Amino acid sequence: MSAEKIIKSQARKKLSDGGFAKALIVLGIIAVCYMMVECISSVFYYINEAFKHSDAFEFILQVTSGSITTICLLLLSPIVIGYFKMLYNEQKEYDINDAVYYLLNFKRYIKAVMFVFSLVVRLLLPTAICYIPVISLYAINAFMLKNSMNETLFTITVIVLIIFSTTAFLLYSTRYFLSIKLFCEDENQQMSYYFLTSKIIMNGHANALIKLVGSFVPWLLLCVTVLPLLYVLPYMTQAICISGNWLLQLSRNGLEK
Repeated sequence: MSAEKIIKSQARKKLSDGGFAKALIVLGIIAVCYMMVECISSVFYYINEAFKHSDAFEFILQVTSGSITTICLLLLSPIVIGYFKMLYNEQKEYDINDAVYYLLNFKRYIKAVMFVFSLVVRLLLPTAICYIPVISLYAINAFMLKNSMNETLFTITVIVLIIFSTTAFLLYSTRYFLSIKLFCEDENQQMSYYFLTSKIIMNGHANALIKLVGSFVPWLLLCVTVLPLLYVLPYMTQAICISGNWLLQLSRNGLEK
């Protein structure tokens, strides 16, 4: 049996041991929180439509809306880290206390926010670089070709470039895959420890992770409605967390030898 099948089997077993309902509860809380952020963004949109007087006003409102939304998402990020902490826990059953771990202590909460901020900062420039082909195509079509490019050809080219850019970004971001696991184990380390250690361990393991995530593509294609997503999302995230536990344990066993 391949490693991917073993990991998936373990993920299904973890969910079947009473964990599925708990995972959905935490995901539901996360979804509600992020829907509230979306509501805030919608309020700014309606304000803009109702009181739009000038381009300058619209620009200021958009910048304000974007800034507030970004800050809210960052402040809510410890809930997501808590969800992963719950899934990374290798106990037989999920512990809901893990999901709210970073919300119950101000110092831990701030450290979790700082961790997510550090991770995002490390990914911003690589993300921009990976998506340069897509941005360049839009710029060429708008400014050089004056939007004269055939619409069908433009759409197909954009889709191909997005797939290429997303693949490149995923390959790059795998280096930080274990940083969340390391942070969930011990939030008292220096920030550089999580990312540097993850990069060292993930060297040579990126393909295995991409293969595992890629095996979920057929599942994700089924998620055209919300109902399949309610099963696929806990299943996929649990499998990814089990993979993280495997990789870290293999690394530590190697160091011990």
